Amino acid sequence: MADAFGLLGLPASNADVPVGDPALAKIGAFIQAVANAQLTTAWLALRPRLVPQEQPAIRTVFTHDPDELCFNEKFLPALFVYRDSGTPEQTAEDWFTETTLVRALWVFPPEPQEKQRLRTPFVNAIAKAIADALRRGRHPAWVDSGDTEPTSITVPASPNSFLLAKPTQTSSITYSGAGLDGALGAGVVSPRLNLQFLTAAATGNPYSTTAPIVATYLNALGDTVSRSLQPTLPNGPEALSLNQDVGQLVSVFVPGQNGTTGSISIGNATRNGRGSMILNRAMLERIDMRSWKRAPVAVDVVDDAGRITSKLSYPSCQMIIDVREKLARDPAITGALVDPTNQNGPGVDVTYVGNGNVVVSQQSLPDKSS
Repeated sequence: MADAFGLLGLPASNADVPVGDPALAKIGAFIQAVANAQLTTAWLALRPRLVPQEQPAIRTVFTHDPDELCFNEKFLPALFVYRDSGTPEQTAEDWFTETTLVRALWVFPPEPQEKQRLRTPFVNAIAKAIADALRRGRHPAWVDSGDTEPTSITVPASPNSFLLAKPTQTSSITYSGAGLDGALGAGVVSPRLNLQFLTAAATGNPYSTTAPIVATYLNALGDTVSRSLQPTLPNGPEALSLNQDVGQLVSVFVPGQNGTTGSISIGNATRNGRGSMILNRAMLERIDMRSWKRAPVAVDVVDDAGRITSKLSYPSCQMIIDVREKLARDPAITGALVDPTNQNGPGVDVTYVGNGNVVVSQQSLPDKSS
């Protein structure tokens, strides 16, 4: 383990992207995913394109200031995310944070005056969609690579995740343990899923519409609960939803059916993921939009000799985002500053002298720079 300031490990890793500030990539990817999910349809009405990669509201994300470094119009509309300044703060002896001013510039292509007139108000939509996303902290459109938080990812529906298809029987049967032979079976389910009992299309009225199926499962609190499901179509097909979060399926009792020409299976309905939490994935304590404004970005035009020959102006939405990160020290390193076996070392000595009396003496503390 090493010290870490937010997502940045110390010593810094050459595997970070971007090197020296991996949190910027997370923030940029989050904003891009949410903006494209919320705004692309509206943006297409203002800027229709035949080429799919040119359609999103944010086509590319960069982690540098376009005023100072490379800029290429072919990547627009683009988002530029970079740190502008930071304010370190020692709020307690073991609580050191930094609030950073992050600038996020949404830059879109210049157009003839009439088209530009129609697109200028769209800056308002970009700013509000991003402000809302940062306030919520997550969105289904963004699932960060490597995120294992159960509620982040969408789980698709499966017709036989608990029980593979079985022919109907005229005598009752209970499926439990190894008898629940689907991929999820009788194991713990994370995230919890809504159970579905499915009947296949059949002839001869094989399904009973009077005797209910009983599912026994563990709910969100770990309590054992039983619920009934009643088929209504004697020839199927039908999907009966439990409409409960199942943490573990214990058993399913299927009463005797009217015939053997049918088939049943037990699966799960779709569970919509909530997306990754930007605070967790970027190791932030807080992220919020402070302000935004509509302002042009001036980009230098440089000749082959590296001389600035002119400037080009591009319309943009310039957002200021406050980000707070905490310094987490490696306890193995911090703890090494105090040797509990050395009575003359730095720290606090506590001595019990009897009759409820305690003597406390303060030893010299190490320099904070050590």
